Amino acid sequence: MPEKACFDNGYASPWSYALLGLLGMKPLIGFRKNAKHGWRGKPKTLRLRYRKMVNAGVLKCDRLQALDLDPDPVRNSLEKILSGLMIAGQHEYVGAYYRTPA
Repeated sequence: MPEKACFDNGYASPWSYALLGLLGMKPLIGFRKNAKHGWRGKPKTLRLRYRKMVNAGVLKCDRLQALDLDPDPVRNSLEKILSGLMIAGQHEYVGAYYRTPA
């Protein structure tokens, strides 16, 4: 399995970034120098979005427990929160995390 994948940001999608990250592959993405990264990829935003998905019933408590995920985002690692958001269809948020420089 490759460890890295290169993308041009004009053709890649949040789904691609998210999937690579969840597979443990490091996405290398070419951005312009003046590119502005969004707020969706920040850990605080991801935790808030996870909580919103739980409260809205998109992520049901019994299903989360079956996947070893806690309904409370504070009790999950960031990787688990990203997995939960992928299950909830929140690809833009997960992709933004992998696109945002640390």
